[in-house]
Amino acid sequence: MSGVGRPVLALGTHGKISTRELADGRFRATGTWRDMRGSRKPITATGATATEADSLLQQKFNKLGQAHTVTASGITSESTIETLAHVYLHSLDSRKKNKLAIQSLSRYRSTTKNTILPRLGSLRLVDLDQ
Repeated sequence: MSGVGRPVLALGTHGKISTRELADGRFRATGTWRDMRGSRKPITATGATATEADSLLQQKFNKLGQAHTVTASGITSESTIETLAHVYLHSLDSRKKNKLAIQSLSRYRSTTKNTILPRLGSLRLVDLDQ
C-alpha cells in the first residue's frame, strides 16, 4: 500500500481555509502557512461572520506572503534592525541627499551603536508587528 498523503505546500503559501462557528456566535477561520524555511504554522482569524473571518485570514496570509518582498536596499521583513540601521546610516553618508549637520550624523551613529543595536539589533522587522 502506497502512502499518498497530503500534497506538500509550496514555500510561502497557505493550505485550505476552514471556518467554524464559536460558542459566542463569532466565526474562526483556520489555515496553515508554510514559511520560507519550510515550517508549517497554524494561522487563525476571528470575525462576526464566516465571510469576515475568511477575509481576515486571507489578509493575514497576504501579509505573510509580502513579508519576503525585497526593497531596493535589500531590506525584507526578515531583515534585522541591525541591517536596517546600517542601510539607513549608509544612506545618510551622502551629504548631497541631506542637509544634516555633521554633529547630527555623529549623534545618530552613536545612538544607533550604543543604544539601539545592543538592545534591539537582533530583532527581525517582521517581529515588530506582533
